[in-house]
Amino acid sequence: MLPPILVIDDDPLNLRTLSRSLTRKGHEVVCARSASEGLSAIRTRGPFALVVCDRDMPRETGEDVLRRLRSEGDAHAGRFIFNTDNPRGLESYGVPVVRAKSSISDIETGLLQLAS
Repeated sequence: MLPPILVIDDDPLNLRTLSRSLTRKGHEVVCARSASEGLSAIRTRGPFALVVCDRDMPRETGEDVLRRLRSEGDAHAGRFIFNTDNPRGLESYGVPVVRAKSSISDIETGLLQLAS
């Protein structure tokens, strides 16, 4: 069985929608409602096959999460996808970006991009 997917998003509706859709596709999903909760999950419940993270969250952003993972040399930085309605400037991070409320196939495409 593959490791679970971590979904980090402060919007409960987005969390529930992504979690249900990924679960229906056969993925185990762990949800986090903030950047700090997501980082804690990585440390205590990882490893994760993939981290799908919202960009715009209060206090710490998805960009903060990715920068922290990179600064710590954490392998999850290489399995990271932004899920956002505000993709401007994210291309500089070199990770897949999918639009919030996009289809699960878009996230799976991002996963395949990371695997190649």
